[in-house]
Amino acid sequence: MKVNDLITRISENKKASKIVMFIGIAGMIFIMISSFIPESSSKDNSNISENKPFMYNYLEETEKRLEDFLESMEGVGNVKVMIMLEGEEFYIYAREGKKIISDNKTETDENYVMSGRDKMPLLETVNNPQIKGAVIACDGASSPAVKEKVYNAVSTVLGLSTYSIYITELK
Repeated sequence: MKVNDLITRISENKKASKIVMFIGIAGMIFIMISSFIPESSSKDNSNISENKPFMYNYLEETEKRLEDFLESMEGVGNVKVMIMLEGEEFYIYAREGKKIISDNKTETDENYVMSGRDKMPLLETVNNPQIKGAVIACDGASSPAVKEKVYNAVSTVLGLSTYSIYITELK
């Protein structure tokens, strides 16, 4: 049976044409309703789970780079580094607005700058967590001269004061 014959039969049969029209209208209504339903929360959770690995990757990469650097110093030997972070990664979004000053009153009207097809806020800055302290275990920690070099290197690289750094001998 050809499509033209099927369309002709449906158009001649009033009951069949009503059924086809009802199915078409119902399909359009379902499409319209689906555009009003918010997306599932699994997409929101994926953003949260993606942030943690970034933070951990940042931490692991910093520890690894510091280990490699310290191992290249004379007398230090094998090194294990543990860095403690304070706070969490947070985002600053771009805003735009205007200030109205009249009769000693100041009013501000600020809104986020939206971008992209999904109209998401425009990300301006990502602030990583702050490094709070470091523990260094190395073979050469029994030597006061090596220990002093490690204190100075870690303090300089991480921007920490020496009281935030603990150095011990590697087991």
